[in-house]
Amino acid sequence: MTRSVYDADKQVFPLILRPENQESIFVPRVEAKQLKENFSHAEKIATFGLQLDAKNHAKEYLISGKVTYQGKTYEIENREMNVARAMSILYGNYSTTKHYSKWMGEAKWDEPDADYHPFEAIPIFNKPFRENDTNKFILVTGYVNGEAQNEDEEPRGEDNFGDCHTCSVKIGMAVFSQHGVIWKLELGQKDIGSYGESGNPPKASLVKIGKDRYALMFSGYWTNNLGEGVPVDFIDRVNGIFKEIFSLATKEVRLSLDTTGGYKYETETSYSSRIEYIQGCSAPLK
Repeated sequence: MTRSVYDADKQVFPLILRPENQESIFVPRVEAKQLKENFSHAEKIATFGLQLDAKNHAKEYLISGKVTYQGKTYEIENREMNVARAMSILYGNYSTTKHYSKWMGEAKWDEPDADYHPFEAIPIFNKPFRENDTNKFILVTGYVNGEAQNEDEEPRGEDNFGDCHTCSVKIGMAVFSQHGVIWKLELGQKDIGSYGESGNPPKASLVKIGKDRYALMFSGYWTNNLGEGVPVDFIDRVNGIFKEIFSLATKEVRLSLDTTGGYKYETETSYSSRIEYIQGCSAPLK
């Protein structure tokens, strides 16, 4: 941990933990000179978490840190959780100009020559919320192919959703929780399955499913020459993973021409499961 030039206007010392990671501590002007001159003698403590980066290698991310000198402690400034920070923690990288993270994941398509495939993870939904008297933040990502098609082509970005009429979209998800001034990754999963239609991710929203419990809801729409349908899926945290806890599908199936030359339709409704949450339980009951 090294310090940078003191910002007298903001009264902060930028701290460099590694070349790509810069934090800051608040130091009053009257104490700045002494800390600057004796920074090498100050006690520096930082707590890191581990998460897999874009190449599935373990990478540290900062949870908390402080600098102590002559009985005075300077905490690394608390930062609100946001998309850029959440993406950086989940994937180990994030482009603030292209607005995606890179990730090597299991191939979506059957590729005999590769176990892993380059993807670009694009944030499709995020929302701060409060659950069990704790501030939390949910992040949902969708993937597009991150491999250049030839040497001159740039990797594809978020405008490339919808380039496959018959495809769903691989989805990633994370929930962060705040403890004091510290934000921790409560649960992160880069691949929870594939959802959506026509190469587009589903519409996501956060819904209340219990007295103090929230789940992610995906809703979509599909249509073809056989009819149309509206799928709804609920995703929640179950025993340390994100799991589909409920799925409902309503579809209008085209049967045959009626006497007026139009089509007859029949409505079909199906659901996968039903669960119940009991207050005080840490996991849902099936």
